[in-house]
Amino acid sequence: MLFRLSKNSFVRVYDDFGYIVNQCTKKDRIYNKIGSLFLNKISRVPKDIKEVVKTVHTLFHNVSYEVIENDFCEFLNDLEKNKFIVTGYSIEELISKDCSFTYSFSDTTSDSFPDTFKQTNLPKTKKVLNNKFYKNPTLFALQIELTTHCNENCIHCYIPNSRRGNILDFKTVCSVLDQARILKTLALSFSGGEPLLHPDFSEIIQYARENDFSVSVLTNLTYSVSLLT
Repeated sequence: MLFRLSKNSFVRVYDDFGYIVNQCTKKDRIYNKIGSLFLNKISRVPKDIKEVVKTVHTLFHNVSYEVIENDFCEFLNDLEKNKFIVTGYSIEELISKDCSFTYSFSDTTSDSFPDTFKQTNLPKTKKVLNNKFYKNPTLFALQIELTTHCNENCIHCYIPNSRRGNILDFKTVCSVLDQARILKTLALSFSGGEPLLHPDFSEIIQYARENDFSVSVLTNLTYSVSLLT
């Protein structure tokens, strides 16, 4: 049996906890150190469950292979039920089971998960992250203004006309993303101006996704619609 991270899910493992979030369902989880160890074995590359269990088993003393296998499979089953991962017997099956965005995602997943892996006595994930990063500042999310150029002239815009037309060059954007990846930044938001007017917008999005960031785009949608028509 194979498994891999769903295309809408993202993982970050910090010193004392692990975090997974699905960009479409908006569901997220925080895991303790054991859960983080399991979480760290999940990637976008399909892996064989038994091979991963063999690797994990070597990290635990006086724990049988069967116990590790049972716990890891329980861990994966819960993640798949909540759309964080996909499993299957072939690459084709993994692709067919992965989900794209749909409004029916709302309230379709469960917040419960096995006590073996969850952080005990912890409040909501948002509060945990806020407390954690308040004490240990971490660049968890980053907004990048790609350009001040825009195809609209909204009266409420904060960018003066004299400043419009500036563009952040592609190499600088990539350098910022490289540094953010090292810092374990998870979420990127690209804005402007109108970010779709950046001449290298497609390449920037591709580079961001290749480096496994959760990406959102703040756009007025008028230019994107014109591209599709």
